[in-house]
Amino acid sequence: MLLALKSGELAADAIADGLAAGDTSAAQLGRWSENFNRGVDRMRRLVCEYYDGFSFGAFIRKFPDLRNTVTDLLIGDLFEDRV
Repeated sequence: MLLALKSGELAADAIADGLAAGDTSAAQLGRWSENFNRGVDRMRRLVCEYYDGFSFGAFIRKFPDLRNTVTDLLIGDLFEDRV
């Protein structure tokens, strides 16, 4: 569900920006896909690490300053470069 909603949001933003700028080229309308694909890759890596035995709790205990970043990732905030 997260991926469907996020792809719709990113595509809508690209369309709105394109219409406002008078640019409805394929490059403009498809510009959202690179960011989306990066987010999907981040999600895939999180899931793979989880199933390989990665402990988010142990990670947080070792790096408590990253607690908020890990929380953001786990709630689906995977589409921002800050994470």
